[in-house]
Amino acid sequence: MSWFNKKQDNVAEKPAAAGPSGAGQMDQMVRMLASASEDKRVAMLGDRLAVFADQGQGPRHENMRGMLVAALKLPDDEYQKIAGARFKALQSFPSDTQMMLMKSHAEVVKALAGDQRAKEMSAMKTIVSGLPEDNRAQMMTMMQNLGLMGGGA
Repeated sequence: MSWFNKKQDNVAEKPAAAGPSGAGQMDQMVRMLASASEDKRVAMLGDRLAVFADQGQGPRHENMRGMLVAALKLPDDEYQKIAGARFKALQSFPSDTQMMLMKSHAEVVKALAGDQRAKEMSAMKTIVSGLPEDNRAQMMTMMQNLGLMGGGA
């Protein structure tokens, strides 16, 4: 094999495009995530969030939306696994990066169709309800401030 045919390892790939040609790749990726072990799901979503965090606002929103829309096509139990892992992965980032990603996520969620938005909000409420009381209150306040639940912006 010649040197130019070798695949580079440990190189972060750009997220699949959110457009029609990338939609199939994104659907396939989220199905794979849903079937992966919890640890692998959290690690892979952490990697994906890191890529999103390094993008400008426009590409970040487009790519987050593509991934979220693909994941929302899954049955509720499989989607809940992805949403839970996404939340766990988000906790590994510094607070300023967490907030940036959460703000982008909130903007994407608010722009979803009503049924998609309802499914995402139900998943988020389930995740938050499982948190310790102090964390739960803090997260509910943050979600309200991001305009995802009653009250706030």
